[in-house]
Amino acid sequence: MTNLETFEQVAERRRGQFLWMAQRMTNNREEAEEIVQDALLKEFRSLPQFRCESKMDTWLCVIVRNTGLEWLGDYSTTSRFEWGEG
Repeated sequence: MTNLETFEQVAERRRGQFLWMAQRMTNNREEAEEIVQDALLKEFRSLPQFRCESKMDTWLCVIVRNTGLEWLGDYSTTSRFEWGEG
């Protein structure tokens, strides 16, 4: 399976989780959808650099989180977010 095929499967399967993460950060569904869309675009463009040193799921979650933090404009807020279920 190619990186592109894996990306498509993971992005489709985990989209709900990505939206949940982004909505927890913004408290706004529309902004969360924008964050996920931006993150998926970044991820797609970065596929050639994906080195398979981690699972693609993990890589995608990190990019969604970082895109959300960029959206909020403050990387120092990471500790305020709880990524567990709830």
